[in-house]
Amino acid sequence: MSEVRSGAEVHEWILTQVRQCPGCQDFSQEFRLRGNGPNWECIPTNCYDWDRASLEAFDQVVGEARRRFELGR
Repeated sequence: MSEVRSGAEVHEWILTQVRQCPGCQDFSQEFRLRGNGPNWECIPTNCYDWDRASLEAFDQVVGEARRRFELGR
């Protein structure tokens, strides 16, 4: 069962998790969350500048966040 969280809480959770991955870039302002409920989207804004390890870590963390959280208003 998913927890309902605000976009800011989920954004911070994603940042915290990704920053713990070794060798990942800091892209704290380079993505945004859109939508509400269980079908929210995570939109990277400059992902063409990210290295492969960062992209893979980001994908894994966002997948985990989607399983854990629903976005509330």
